[in-house]
Amino acid sequence: MIKFLFHLLISVIAFAIAFKIADRYIIGFDFRGNNEGLLLAAFIFALLQTFINPILRFFLSPLIILTLGLFMFVIHAFLLYILTNITNDITISDNYALFLTAVLTLIINVILQFLARRIL
Repeated sequence: MIKFLFHLLISVIAFAIAFKIADRYIIGFDFRGNNEGLLLAAFIFALLQTFINPILRFFLSPLIILTLGLFMFVIHAFLLYILTNITNDITISDNYALFLTAVLTLIINVILQFLARRIL
């Protein structure tokens, strides 16, 4: 249980950092809110990643295998699209910004999860 909460906390931090970077550098990604809204959006996205992502990966595993894992970006982008519909603080104007944000959040999350595992 402690490892799960630690993993969720690292994910929230990673997604908050990624959203802040995306807001600054990706044209088409817009965050209109304060730090509490940023953490709430990151928490909701971490929950989506934790609970919905495995279900989507299971059902879409033939496509993931067929594309050698590249379909994971599509799943991640879809979860970002769901997040923009849940929260009013984040808007993504086009598919290019959606894809770049998906790549950015994946990279930052993988790096922080790797560093967290080295600590434990």
